[in-house]
Amino acid sequence: MNVHRINRRGPDGRIRPSAKWCVGLRDHRGRSRRVAGYTDKAATEELGNKLVRLVAARAARGLLDKDLATWVEAMHPTLRRRLLALDLLDPQAIDAAKPLLRHLADFHQALLDQGRTRDYADLVRARVGHVIAGCRFKLLSDIRPSTAERYLADLRRGAAASPTDGEKRRRAISVQTAGHYVASLKAFCNWMVRDGRAAENPLASLRKQNPAADRRHVRRALAGDEAQRLLDATRDGPSRYGIDGPERAAIYWLALETGRVDAYATDDVLLYGLISKSKNPDQWQVTGRFLSYDPYGLMVPRNDSTYRRIGTILLADLMRSGEMLEIYNKWFNPGPTNINMPISDTLSTAFVIQALPH
Repeated sequence: MNVHRINRRGPDGRIRPSAKWCVGLRDHRGRSRRVAGYTDKAATEELGNKLVRLVAARAARGLLDKDLATWVEAMHPTLRRRLLALDLLDPQAIDAAKPLLRHLADFHQALLDQGRTRDYADLVRARVGHVIAGCRFKLLSDIRPSTAERYLADLRRGAAASPTDGEKRRRAISVQTAGHYVASLKAFCNWMVRDGRAAENPLASLRKQNPAADRRHVRRALAGDEAQRLLDATRDGPSRYGIDGPERAAIYWLALETGRVDAYATDDVLLYGLISKSKNPDQWQVTGRFLSYDPYGLMVPRNDSTYRRIGTILLADLMRSGEMLEIYNKWFNPGPTNINMPISDTLSTAFVIQALPH
């Protein structure tokens, strides 16, 4: 590497040295390169020293050290374009100079673009960000498998300090949860490689441990009325994963088909419908007394008393004439789907009451 000035011919024909110093050096392939520096010779020499280190890293196909990565990150765009044009700067070196959290934000968006749910993308980002902050990784060159393993071990022991408050300790995590952290970290680094941001996965050697050796929650069968409370809460609960409460309760009921539970309670018409769709309908029966009385109804426009009055009269006429019972048997006993739901005493009584003159 050498620092020199270039002689240039001025408008008057006289040859004068240029105002700026230049750096002359050879790149990683032995080709001669020249980079314009500054008017100050010392500043240009410092630039030359950094370029020599940059060429050495380029030749070794290694990551930039923290000092050099910080310099590349803060480099003037004009100089960066010039170094890229001269092949002195590897595009991966620019990515390696970016803070890891910026890469993590891009990874999060990539997961969403791949069709992953936002909950999944947020969870993976949180796990990776947790380790990055806990290990104090700033750049790609900072990542060390041993540091990550040590931090995950501290998390399992509950000895990991909070990155925002060093005095506060995080709650211990299980081996299985630690494995999820490892999977998220490796997925992030593998994406960096696929996207051309890293030459290799720095956490390729990171391994999960056997979760069977540290089982935190042993599964057991539901006892007593726990199953009933679960199904009631599911049926009346909100939608989850795009499935409403009653549908999720019906899915739980399907576990009966595999012998996982012993009984299921819901509206009688739903029970008869599930039995009719069962592989072995004869193995099931609706039994016991009603646990609650929840009449079904018809929705009519608000404050439309005339429409509601017409509906009430027509239904009462059907019940009074006995036609309502014929309609019921047509659809439910046995019905086109063989639901085989005989009319209950409670519903028969309701028909009689509703048939009374208004």
